[in-house]
Amino acid sequence: MKTKKITINLWDQLASSLSNKFNESCLRRDAYLDFVLKHEADKLMKELDQAASERQRKYIERNLSELKRTQVSLNLSSDTVASIEEACHSRNLVRDSFINRVLLFLVLKPDLFGRLLGIDIRDYINSLLDDGEFIGDTADMVLKGGLNCINALVHKDPFWAVRECIRIASDDSDDGCEQLHAAYIPPDFLDKDINLAGLNCVVEEWRIEERPGQEIARTKLDELLGTFDAQPSLRIVQRRKTAKGK
Repeated sequence: MKTKKITINLWDQLASSLSNKFNESCLRRDAYLDFVLKHEADKLMKELDQAASERQRKYIERNLSELKRTQVSLNLSSDTVASIEEACHSRNLVRDSFINRVLLFLVLKPDLFGRLLGIDIRDYINSLLDDGEFIGDTADMVLKGGLNCINALVHKDPFWAVRECIRIASDDSDDGCEQLHAAYIPPDFLDKDINLAGLNCVVEEWRIEERPGQEIARTKLDELLGTFDAQPSLRIVQRRKTAKGK
């Protein structure tokens, strides 16, 4: 397999968090990202039906520049690099925005995916358990056992459960639910002092006029994710308030 080295500008806090996660998971970073980035480049083409405008692209690029980033080299297969370049060119995307977005998703926890998508992931657990195909795939993966199980897991859509929740939510709602790469990451998604608007693929025109003017916080990403994950989700809080009112 032919490989190609590419250099990306990776958000510093994300780079540190990813390094920790890969070490804990006993995974070779570039080998795993080779699969993930090709898979997500293919998904991107399906989840975004049109290209971003030049105005949108420049807005995203400008916001991305506000993040403190470090150059990181990745050794990927030529096929993966070609898929990334084709997808980003076709949808007029900032390549580093797309890659940073995918890598951020790799460390996000359910509550944060719920916040991004405007749904409570835990509301769909029972529906997932009732889905024969979902359960069959999961059981098959687990029953492989040992290294076979690990191999099956790392070659599965890394966001398969989240995408199933999106599918179910879209079927259950008249308004539908944004596809994963179409979902807008607001500037203050993790913290009011961290501007993550540069990690988007698309952005509505009316948002472009908003300039957050934020400074980069020093809080570590792992701490931010842990803090948010420890908080009850918005819908659960609302249900508890409603129950007390009764």
